[in-house]
Amino acid sequence: MRGARGVTLVELLIALSVLVILTTIGIPTFATLIHNNRVAVISNDLTLALTLARAEAIKRAAPVRICASADGVDCDITDPNDCNADWSGGWLVLPADGGAVVRVREAVGGAIGPVEASSAPWVTFDGLGAASLPDCVPTARASFAIGDTAESRYRQRRVELLASGRVALQTL
Repeated sequence: MRGARGVTLVELLIALSVLVILTTIGIPTFATLIHNNRVAVISNDLTLALTLARAEAIKRAAPVRICASADGVDCDITDPNDCNADWSGGWLVLPADGGAVVRVREAVGGAIGPVEASSAPWVTFDGLGAASLPDCVPTARASFAIGDTAESRYRQRRVELLASGRVALQTL
């Protein structure tokens, strides 16, 4: 009887074939998982920023604003009633009458189009926690769509802000 000295070429090819099949199945699933987690992180960050702005307004008994900001220093508000703000550049939480920035969110980047649609360039919370929106917003709520609408296999989320100041998060 001969002793086993290693693997045969056939056994090696079978093992490599199984590895290739598992890899081709697993990589797209892993990419979807990463994308969905990024959407969840960004939507949670926006929800946190809205909630923080409301809490700061109540704590200070003074208006606090959250707005789109590409540079992390100033709000991107050229016209206070322009509803074409790009929230994917990041956002700021700061006192509405000026003062130190409370929180900064840098640009979210990537191909997911983090905040693709928004109905408001800014939201201001008063000392009681109620939200006020610019005149260009036709409803009493602001809506932020997060995700890639071109790819239906990926998760999409929507952050809704009611006039009362309540924030709701929906997975689409």
